[in-house]
Amino acid sequence: MSRYRQVIDEEPMFKSNEIAIIANENAKKDGILLVGMNPSGRGNFMIYPYLECDNNFFNPKHKMMGEFDDRCAYIDLFPFRNGVQGIAADDDECRYRGKLLSHTRDYIEDLRPRLIIYANTSTRYWGFRGDWMGYKFSHIKSPLLGDKQCWPLYKITGIVPTDVNRRSTGSNLENYTYFLRYRQHEDRARRPVPVSKMLTQDDIQLLTSFIDKDWAASLLK
Repeated sequence: MSRYRQVIDEEPMFKSNEIAIIANENAKKDGILLVGMNPSGRGNFMIYPYLECDNNFFNPKHKMMGEFDDRCAYIDLFPFRNGVQGIAADDDECRYRGKLLSHTRDYIEDLRPRLIIYANTSTRYWGFRGDWMGYKFSHIKSPLLGDKQCWPLYKITGIVPTDVNRRSTGSNLENYTYFLRYRQHEDRARRPVPVSKMLTQDDIQLLTSFIDKDWAASLLK
């Protein structure tokens, strides 16, 4: 929480009753990280346990992760509550968002996940459209089968210095972390991911074993 406190206090656009951080205190370092955009809803719960999140966004994620869920890390790119992602999409507020995003990046760098699953629709904050996070990606042939190959898999191969990453020239994720672009279970029109494309625990097992079999086995210990 302290990572964001100064930005929240200094910027009048952020109200304390709109700030919420969702995290799993049992998260395994060098493990799997699920990433969302920002918490939805209203009200201030500050820090909320990932494993206790129970709604249309999180329930499919818990089911997807299966036995991996207990030690899976979770973080939103932005810690403010806005169900329609209004502030996140407002380019007029990019300076403030950049400050928040820099602290999110610090957390991810400290956690050093081996696999990141970005469970949202927008990817520009990761550098696919623009250079917010500054990471460089190399496309990897996915081990996923059938229609599930539609979710692109990448490996983080470096970083480009930006203000968001404090002009860093190196990263703990470089040539180590794999990145899967997924999406929310339901899109804005409430259409769920088709069953043939929906990730399951078996798919997570397939991905982790593809990355490193010994590492995959350690995730369930």
